[in-house]
Amino acid sequence: MTKTSPKVFSIFMMLTTLPSFYFGYTMITADYNTPEFSSSANAGLNYINAKNLLFFSCLSLLQKFKFNSPSAKHTLPRLGMFGMFAPPLLSTLALCLPPSDNKLIVLPTFLSDVSMLVVEAQAANYGLYPFWLYSYRHYIRFLDWVIIGSTFFALRNLKKRVDSHPHEFTISTAS
Repeated sequence: MTKTSPKVFSIFMMLTTLPSFYFGYTMITADYNTPEFSSSANAGLNYINAKNLLFFSCLSLLQKFKFNSPSAKHTLPRLGMFGMFAPPLLSTLALCLPPSDNKLIVLPTFLSDVSMLVVEAQAANYGLYPFWLYSYRHYIRFLDWVIIGSTFFALRNLKKRVDSHPHEFTISTAS
């Protein structure tokens, strides 16, 4: 991987996770009863979905230009890609969902990320995707899953807290 990947690319891949950590930090530091909490949670998930769409577009362009990885000497025979259209469909679905503070809002994002992992692994095995790019995405994906998991647990705890203390979260209309 060190021979075939540009060194600056690892820095670029690490920088793609900074907005996710920013949204996660904003979500964690906001009070549960403020709109900033749920908007930060939704913005973090939307960013991960947008990033998946960007990398799916890169994969599609590489496939359109008939990219063949020079480092993949023993690739699998080219067959049809399994689940090729699941990542963009799930990411688009997740981006189109209305903002919510329900813990299940993370499910389409997680499924999109898992399906993107499957498609990228197949593309790397077929030589359609540079292995070093897949490897970097694999490590960065772990950080995205940390953000997805923390968003899920924060939204789950929000629901528990609201259910156990409903009087703390009522918004009064009196001035």
